[in-house]
Amino acid sequence: MNAHEQGPACPACGGGSSRAVRTQGVHVDAETIYYLTYVWACAVCGKQWMDPSLDRINAWAAHAACLSAGGDEGAIFPGSMGRLAP
Repeated sequence: MNAHEQGPACPACGGGSSRAVRTQGVHVDAETIYYLTYVWACAVCGKQWMDPSLDRINAWAAHAACLSAGGDEGAIFPGSMGRLAP
């Protein structure tokens, strides 16, 4: 997706969206490793959400963060990312 293209319609209001980022953390041993994840953000109402296309990208980021701290290679899976609160 080009940075200037609009994302999917907002599920709450139908407005246009674009990518935004949020900070997430993964616990590795006694340390928390922070990394950025993508979300869709509505330009009209401000709602943020993830969809399957972003889940996969974000799972890769979480996996890389875990590996960078020497964590278990199998610790992060796309389905384990969770969803953002409405």
